[in-house]
Amino acid sequence: MGGANKQDKQCAGCAFRPGGAANRELYNHLRATICMLGPLPFLCHDGRDWADPDNHKFTPGEMFRRGWSICQGWRREVARLAATGYYANNTEVTRSFAKAALQELEITLSEEVDEEDRAEAQELLAKFLANLYRKHTHFTREDLAEKISTLADAGYFTQQEKENAETQTTTT
Repeated sequence: MGGANKQDKQCAGCAFRPGGAANRELYNHLRATICMLGPLPFLCHDGRDWADPDNHKFTPGEMFRRGWSICQGWRREVARLAATGYYANNTEVTRSFAKAALQELEITLSEEVDEEDRAEAQELLAKFLANLYRKHTHFTREDLAEKISTLADAGYFTQQEKENAETQTTTT
């Protein structure tokens, strides 16, 4: 149950480890990336049912009391990005874009919204991501949008997520 993090080691299924189970799930990969760009705390999912939405309804304090801990892969990536100066400017604006992107991602994935609301959320998500990706590219020269697209085109993400994405594409 998150034991790898208590030792300050990245778990095998980490969302920031290429090939890790959480890394290969498209929307978790995207959530992790947004949290890194924020920076917004991203919790380790090792030994947790990270697909269960009930596991994400607690306040941060409640989650820590329940044994959740900060993802070590997130810590590493945030430190790497901090070394570029990425977080030195417009911190609150960047954090606000990341929070808004997460909110729009959750609306996009919700089964409780109609297609018009989903389409609007996807449009807003794309705008927030474009802003975050632009800033990231400015500091690192790495194009995150192209990287994620290349992974998706190569069949990197799990089949379940491909099916979810195809369902959403055909309904929008």
